[in-house]
Amino acid sequence: MFIFMPTMIGGLGDLVMNLTAQKIDTYLSDLRWTDLREVQIPKFQIENTHDLKTILPTMGLDLPFSCSAHLGGISDEQIKVSESIQKTVIIVDEEGSQAAAATSMSMCLCSMPFVPKEDFILDRPFLFLLRNNDPWVNLFAGVVKKLPNIGSQQ
Repeated sequence: MFIFMPTMIGGLGDLVMNLTAQKIDTYLSDLRWTDLREVQIPKFQIENTHDLKTILPTMGLDLPFSCSAHLGGISDEQIKVSESIQKTVIIVDEEGSQAAAATSMSMCLCSMPFVPKEDFILDRPFLFLLRNNDPWVNLFAGVVKKLPNIGSQQ
């Protein structure tokens, strides 16, 4: 965990506004060992939920949310991302720091042909993996052992 604290009180806004990837690289390359008398970092936990369908188009990534999207690796039908939510959490305490993020995406057909409905009821513990397509890399993995009352649990 790297912590960037401005030397001037009230200087955080300037630090954030002027921070670039190049400046971060410079800061990290200039690190040196220092003997400190005391280190105090408050315990904190931050959770947030981000609507990526609102955020990503402002960054120039709007194609997946349109019917011009090419998502053939997911479906043979013409689909688009209809919703994308990301939940993030970071916890810092005496043990160290932990961070996690999970992103969900909903897809919809650009034209709505009739598709027969089927049921899928996840009613027992399960494992999940979130993988990158190219290269095939597991980004997140987890096990869900306890579920809310959805049908009968085994």
